Amino acid sequence: MKRGRPTRYEPGFARKARSFCRLGVDNAGLAKLFSVSPATLYRWLDKYPDFGLAVAIGRGEYQGLAAPSLYRRALGYTYRATRVYRANSPAPVQADYDHRVLADPKVALRWLRLRRPEDWRPAAAPPAARSPDVAASPAPEEA
Repeated sequence: MKRGRPTRYEPGFARKARSFCRLGVDNAGLAKLFSVSPATLYRWLDKYPDFGLAVAIGRGEYQGLAAPSLYRRALGYTYRATRVYRANSPAPVQADYDHRVLADPKVALRWLRLRRPEDWRPAAAPPAARSPDVAASPAPEEA
């Protein structure tokens, strides 16, 4: 006999999860969308293979869409834009110009960490060095 509350999972959640993951929603966002706790979401990912597969496929599609955008942003790019304004005349004036988006080093680092994590993962912080004398000495007594 099963114990506990019945699950709120429905087979249609897999399709929704794939769609949202394709848009870049993370696990915390999925949990909010389905109105469950993150622990419940992780249980669903483990218990329902179709749900886990849909999330993985959606994330793969998102990475495929996001990688070129991250790359362009990391290197910087130029695009053609139009500005409409009135220069002391009743008719609006349109001016075309090249807008330059500067390279973003944080985005470049993120792109490298996604593409080559073994080379670009952040270094672990060294453990705090403690003197053995300080750790072994008793606490001072109060008078």
